Amino acid sequence: VRITPFERNNVAEWISRDDLGVVYSFASDFPHAEGGHDPIGRLSRTLSALGPPAAERFFVQNASSVLGDARVGTGR
Repeated sequence: VRITPFERNNVAEWISRDDLGVVYSFASDFPHAEGGHDPIGRLSRTLSALGPPAAERFFVQNASSVLGDARVGTGR
């Protein structure tokens, strides 16, 4: 199960409170209004309190199950 919060949600608080860092992942409806104006920036700033490993999990590891492996140069 993956949960993709809106950019306005305090996902760092939820991860800390519920210990669900393996569940929350990045996804966006950008450029639609409900996708927000700066989803990556806002969520990055929120997650900065949890450190780089939490951001890596949220944006890359967990998100790959939703978005696929979109990293450049992975050979996949």
